[in-house]
Amino acid sequence: MIFKDNTPAQQILAATTNGISGNQTFGITTGTLGCSKGGLLKASKEREVYIAANFRSLSQELAQGQGEYATTLASVMGCRKDAVPSFLNYAKANYGSIFATPQTTATDVLQSLQSGIAKDPVLSQACL
Repeated sequence: MIFKDNTPAQQILAATTNGISGNQTFGITTGTLGCSKGGLLKASKEREVYIAANFRSLSQELAQGQGEYATTLASVMGCRKDAVPSFLNYAKANYGSIFATPQTTATDVLQSLQSGIAKDPVLSQACL
């Protein structure tokens, strides 16, 4: 942490620095900004935020079954490294149900993925 005081000037400077450097987004995604690991609700919310923030890219990459955002989503979903290819294959094969309508939201995507992972014999042991 560079800015430890909670004064308005320090907060503005910190927000500007985070916005320019992109470290806040990285830290939220990877959990490296000193945030403690939370329970299932926190993990679920973090997953939903990641999906919402990267919705368009995830939509494209999950349809292809590959890509940086899709691979990161596998990690965010708690998949072990060796299960990432299975996750990507699952997402590609089930893309039509994950992104069921043009009105599909990040919450819908997360619920669909969680439900699908729970039903898949390989992914249920390797993710979440």
